[in-house]
Amino acid sequence: KKWLVAKKHSVYGWYSNAPRWIEKSSRSGRRYQARWYRRKGAREDPWISVTNHHVANSRAEMVYGEGGHSGHSKSIRKHYGANVFIRQKKIKVPNCAKLAGGGWKLVRHVPEGRRWHPATDRLRGTQAYGRKGSQVSSHAWSIRFNRIPFNEFLFATGDCKKWLVAKRHSVYGWYVNAHRWIVQSSVKKRPYRARWYRRHRAPQDPWISITEFAGADKHSHIVYGGRSGPWHTGAVRNHVGANVYIRFKVPRNLPDCSKLYGGGWRLVRHVPEGNHWHPARDQLRGTQAYGRKGNAKSPHPWSVRFDKSRFNEFLFASGDCKVWLVAKKWSVMGWYNNAKRRVEASSWRGRPYHARWYRRHRNFEDPWVSLTDHHYGAGRGHMIYGENRAGYAQVLRKHFGANVFIRHKAPARRTCKNIQGGGWRKVRHVPAGYKWHPATDRLRGTQSYGRRGGDKAWSLKFHKSRYNEFLFATGDCKKWLIAPKYSVVQGWYNNNYRQITKSSWRNRPYLARWYRRSGSKEDPWISIRNHGYSTSRGMVLYGGNRITVHTQALRSHDGADVYIRYKKPRVKDCSKVDGGGWQLVRHVPPGYFWHKARDQLTGHASYGIPGTQTSLQPFSVRFAHKKFNEFMFATGDCKKWLIAPRSSVIGWYSNGRRDALKSSITSGPHKIRWYRRQRQAHDPLIGLRDYHSALRTADILYAGNRIGGSLTRSLRAHYGANVYIRKKVAALACQKLDGGRWIQVRHVPAGLTWHPAKDFLRGTAVYGKKSKSITAPAWSVRFDHRQVKEFLFASGDCTKWLIAPRKSVYGWYKGKRRYIKKSSVSGRAYRARWYRRKGQWTDPWITTRDFEKVKVGKGNILYAGGGIAAGTTVVQHHSGADVYVRY
Repeated sequence: KKWLVAKKHSVYGWYSNAPRWIEKSSRSGRRYQARWYRRKGAREDPWISVTNHHVANSRAEMVYGEGGHSGHSKSIRKHYGANVFIRQKKIKVPNCAKLAGGGWKLVRHVPEGRRWHPATDRLRGTQAYGRKGSQVSSHAWSIRFNRIPFNEFLFATGDCKKWLVAKRHSVYGWYVNAHRWIVQSSVKKRPYRARWYRRHRAPQDPWISITEFAGADKHSHIVYGGRSGPWHTGAVRNHVGANVYIRFKVPRNLPDCSKLYGGGWRLVRHVPEGNHWHPARDQLRGTQAYGRKGNAKSPHPWSVRFDKSRFNEFLFASGDCKVWLVAKKWSVMGWYNNAKRRVEASSWRGRPYHARWYRRHRNFEDPWVSLTDHHYGAGRGHMIYGENRAGYAQVLRKHFGANVFIRHKAPARRTCKNIQGGGWRKVRHVPAGYKWHPATDRLRGTQSYGRRGGDKAWSLKFHKSRYNEFLFATGDCKKWLIAPKYSVVQGWYNNNYRQITKSSWRNRPYLARWYRRSGSKEDPWISIRNHGYSTSRGMVLYGGNRITVHTQALRSHDGADVYIRYKKPRVKDCSKVDGGGWQLVRHVPPGYFWHKARDQLTGHASYGIPGTQTSLQPFSVRFAHKKFNEFMFATGDCKKWLIAPRSSVIGWYSNGRRDALKSSITSGPHKIRWYRRQRQAHDPLIGLRDYHSALRTADILYAGNRIGGSLTRSLRAHYGANVYIRKKVAALACQKLDGGRWIQVRHVPAGLTWHPAKDFLRGTAVYGKKSKSITAPAWSVRFDHRQVKEFLFASGDCTKWLIAPRKSVYGWYKGKRRYIKKSSVSGRAYRARWYRRKGQWTDPWITTRDFEKVKVGKGNILYAGGGIAAGTTVVQHHSGADVYVRY
């Protein structure tokens, strides 16, 4: 008549006058509580009663006591004793493994009662105890699940009425009353957050609840606790215990990230969704391998070695491919601290841009790769790569983990070999990146490294190659410039103007400021425009010594290359100028320095290997011993040239007027101011015009001693400069004057004295050996003065001359006006005052002008005798003087 049914866990435990649950009794058919005793050291306990202990005896409702105690025995006496029965009651509950889409595996169970799970592993799954049973087993049990792949937890009561699903990463980690994400639960079918506990050194943690932990026990919403804790056990007592399930769930429709941005990607590293980034510590070098190689959906992190793989691009992508970024290998590698790195494309922006990342030496969580600048993106879920199990893992939690892909993408290169006529040979290459060429030879071509044609930087030796032009170009050939060899490698320069033939910016020659300094191994700095302007505009095309500045062109245009070629100049053959007969004796190629010679054109300097008028190397042959009487100074293309008598070039003068026979701008004899000073090794300074005018108009044709500066403009514009000599027989020219038929009868070579003859031009003096050479020693032959009709008096180069009849020459006169038929100063007859006096062995004095008005320096005296040393301008500077007769 007096009975009650109570759960085993309601009877067990230590309590003193505490309310305990009664399932039903003789007094009530539903659950209620009554106060009982079960105290340590009290042998009569437990005291079990249908109602509260203190009123039960008076109502004969005490149904259990121990220890032979005689108190509270009214119910025994009145109702024929007392009995205890037990049973294992089968509870019909739904299968929790089918909740939230199913696929769950039961790994931990605690039966209904007043204590939580015995486990103290904080849900790591490292503890196993009890005999594995079901979700309603009567004993607590757990299996090890730390090596089972899973990414979701299901915490549920035994009757499945209270439950929640949470991501593994949401459960793990250390937190104190912090918000954690719940995927869904028995109270809400969409994601939300609740405050939980999982504290370091608190073995009863984590405390997992359906709602905020504070107040959750009131509604039996706490669904997990550890260490057999007796606190917050409402759900365990009231809902047939509690269970823990796990499963690995990946959406079926996850896209294939290997097809992003053109495809061809190979997966090399994976981290599943969670709170921590990749375990790797190799800073993306690809030297670490761990885990069992899987796929982009694997539940465990893994990596394969890829340090020896051939690739040039990275793809960092979230598991669902919604967040991704493509970057060049060179953009990721290298050391940098919050520095801008180039991103080719991303889910945030479909075109190249820059973002600030970190990859610091010995910081093993690096590199930090993000869609946007690191400090902006860290709190916005833009972080796409990290290492050493670091945080900032929003992407992992929201987008099913993260993956690293690599590929080798051959750049879509245009062939630079065909630029401006082609014929180019590639000799140096640097791939896209943040470092310039490793070379430190300042483009001399003496260094060789790398594998030709490979993806890494390489160079060939080209210092012995025959070339006269450089082509500097980006890998995609969109930016380029052509420059003469001398403009690049000749001399040291510091922000000085250098010649550019043409470029992708301008299709005609122009100048740009470059650097090539003696002590700077990164030089030369070659740019399309002035260096200072080009550095911030991606127009720098060459740098050395692996320097990491001004690399915008490298990053944006697939690296940079150096080409060389020999382009044969289209030039006129100077040896044929003015009838030919010229011998090339000295040459300087285009550049910033004049001839190496210091002999002031005496012909003693000898260097180099004799070549042509457009040779790439300077040379000079000895010509001091050669017999010649004319110089020709010409540019390499022969567009500018000048012929001058040897006697006009040799001698000492400072801005002196010297004779020129003809030039590319003047067809006849004329005078030009030049310099040839003693102890000035760079003299003579020979120009088409007077020196100071020639300096302004780039008409300088000769200078020595490697002098540079503005004197060299003509060298650069006209393929260098050359010196020619020849021996020209002036008689051939003079014999054609006024109809020809002239006979040479007397000659004096260039020098400081006149004819040795003292016969007053009667033709009786005979000396020397007759020769056609204007450099031959003085000579004279006999001629019949009575048969002579006309005389021709001429300088050796035939630039000064006059014709006079026999009767005008002969006779005695002193300052009288004598008849001249024509001369080099007038094409018609006129008169001039001459001298032919008795007893004066130096007479006659034959001049183109009146003798009294003759200026010695003008070279108007064409004849004098007796070997006199006065008035010898013609003899000195016009290859001597000659006398011709015509019968």
